Amino acid sequence: MKSVRVAIDRFLCSLLHNRPFSIIVDPVFTEANKVLKAFVKNLRRTGKIGGVLHKKAPKPELKKLLDSGELGP
Repeated sequence: MKSVRVAIDRFLCSLLHNRPFSIIVDPVFTEANKVLKAFVKNLRRTGKIGGVLHKKAPKPELKKLLDSGELGP
C-alpha cells in the first residue's frame, strides 16, 4: 500500500504532470498518511501481512552475476 502511494506520488511529480505538491510530505496529506500508517500497523499486528524477509543469494549465482558484469563489486 505504501509502495502504491510512492508510485502515485512519483507519477504526479513527473515531468508530464509536474504537480507542485507531494502526497507523502505535504501537511495537507498528514491525516491521510496517519490513517494509512495505522491501517498497515493493524494489518501487521493481526498477522494479515508480514515484515520484509531478506534472503541471502547463493554464492554461485552471485559469482555468475559478478563475472557477467551485471553486478558491481
